[in-house]
Amino acid sequence: MVLGHTITLMAVSATAVLIAGCASRGPIATAERAEARTLIQQAEASGAAESAADALGSARANYQKAETAAQNGDEQQGRQAAQKAVVDARLALVRTEQVKAQHAAAELRESIDTLRSETKRNGTR
Repeated sequence: MVLGHTITLMAVSATAVLIAGCASRGPIATAERAEARTLIQQAEASGAAESAADALGSARANYQKAETAAQNGDEQQGRQAAQKAVVDARLALVRTEQVKAQHAAAELRESIDTLRSETKRNGTR
């Protein structure tokens, strides 16, 4: 009786693993392409076209390669290109945020310098 339950449990487990494996593959690199598309849109909205054009351009090119590979049924190429697009889009986002932070820091330094000058000028009266 125990042996019968063990064999049944093993069969159910094996079936579940097979179903999960098939379900996770799905259409060619769908999750990766969706993530890449979303990150590219976020990078575009954040201003990456001006501050990280090279990384954004690379993300777009790799995304297009992923789309083409998916249409051609090349799962490995599609997944790799989509993953590259994700990395490039994240790089574009980070570079854009870095540029924005540098601008904000420069404005803050300028404000501090102005306040110091005004304080010195008002302190000498």
